[in-house]
Amino acid sequence: MKCIILCAGFVDKDFNLEEGIPRALLKIKDDKTILDYAIEKLEKLNEVKEVIITTNNKYVESLSNWIDHAEYDIPITIINDMVDNKNETLGAIGDVEYIINYENIDDDILVILGDNLFDFDLEKIINYYKQNKSLIITGKLVEENEDVSRFGIFDTNEAHKVTSFIEKSDEIVKKYKSMGIYIIPRDIVPIIKQYLEEGNRTETPGYFIEYISKYKDIYAYINNSVWFDINENSDLLKAREIYKEKN
Repeated sequence: MKCIILCAGFVDKDFNLEEGIPRALLKIKDDKTILDYAIEKLEKLNEVKEVIITTNNKYVESLSNWIDHAEYDIPITIINDMVDNKNETLGAIGDVEYIINYENIDDDILVILGDNLFDFDLEKIINYYKQNKSLIITGKLVEENEDVSRFGIFDTNEAHKVTSFIEKSDEIVKKYKSMGIYIIPRDIVPIIKQYLEEGNRTETPGYFIEYISKYKDIYAYINNSVWFDINENSDLLKAREIYKEKN
C-alpha cells in the first residue's frame, strides 16, 4: 500500500504563514506540524511502504526543507505537480492521478488530505479495509446545526455501507461528514483516469467518492476521535488549544 498526502492546495486565507508555506506545515504544538502528526501515525503501519507528498512550484522548497530536517524511518517522497498558481491547479483528485502516473502505481492507496489533523490510529482503518475489501472512507457524526457545506456528507446502513454521498452541500441533511481519509483499492485506482477523462470535478477526492458510490460498494469507518479540517484561523486556534493538553 502507498500513501498519498495531498499538500498542493493553495492557501488563500490568512494563517499568518510565511510566503510559500502550505497548510500542512502549520505548527500545532511546539514545532510539530500537521504533517508531522500524520507521518508519526503512518510510521506505525506495516502495510504502508512509502509516503508520497504532493506539492507545487510554490511549496516545493518549504516541503523539501521540512523533509531535509525530518527524522522518520518510513520512505517519504515529495513530488511537484509543477503548478504555479491556484488558477492552474490540478485539484486534489487530479494530483492523485498525477502521482499514480508519475510513480506508475499499481497498488492500494491510502489518501490523506494534507490539512487534516486527527488523533485516531490509522491501523484501525487498515484493518477495516481488510475486513471489507472495498473503497473505505472515514467519517464522524454531524453535530446539531453544524455547517457542513465544506465537507462531503453521507449516510450508511447498519453495516456502515455507504448508501448516499454528496460533496459540499448544505441543502441535504446527512448523518455523517467525511474526514478526508480514504483507502482506494488497487482495482478502483484505474477508474480515476476514467473519471477525469469524463470532465468531472477535481477539487477534492470527495467528488470522486460521490461519483463511484453510484456503482461500487463503499464502506465508512466511523469514529468520534479528535479531528480538524484546518481551513481557517478559527480551526487552527481550536486545534492548538486541544492539542496543548495532548502528549
